[in-house]
Amino acid sequence: MKLGLLLFFFSPLVFAQISLISAEYQGSGCPQGQVSVTMTPNGSAFSILYDAFDLRVDKNITVARASCRVALHVKKPRKTGFRIENAEFRGFVALDAGVSASQNVKVMVGPNHGHQKLSAEFGSQIWQGPIAENYNLSAVRPVNKKPPVLDCVPPKENTDIVIDSQIQVTSAGGEFGQLTVDSVDGVLVQKFNVTWVNCSK
Repeated sequence: MKLGLLLFFFSPLVFAQISLISAEYQGSGCPQGQVSVTMTPNGSAFSILYDAFDLRVDKNITVARASCRVALHVKKPRKTGFRIENAEFRGFVALDAGVSASQNVKVMVGPNHGHQKLSAEFGSQIWQGPIAENYNLSAVRPVNKKPPVLDCVPPKENTDIVIDSQIQVTSAGGEFGQLTVDSVDGVLVQKFNVTWVNCSK
């Protein structure tokens, strides 16, 4: 009974202390001013919106790659870690026959401030042409494993959640291919659902 009461009061207290301090980003797929980050008030989800994370191939460019690394500086209690339970990705893909595209996303605890670098691989989605559609993909958990608890060792206040994204489009014979923002939102969206856990348990 005491344990149940402890958990009941612990969760709202933790949520009240979690917030997004700031966000930084770098990479060929995210020029300055072209990325925005939002987090829900209780820290249970965050979204990254990319305005210029896109690629095209044609007869002049047969292979195109872009990457973007976004670091979320998050305020949290000292003995609190997190899981990324699932993720949702939205964008637009248009590929002629013979053209392929891929998207790879990894969630990491940032290497800054001397803490251990951990990661959760959400895998690579691959498309093969011909195709032309807005896509909405869901990754329930990291590939081939349960969502790991990140950032519990060593215990510390605050953390950096780093999202490393890479996209590629390849055309063997000069056909057209495009991986870009979708026509509904006008952005490429990544949304992550987060569970915060007590590292002392």
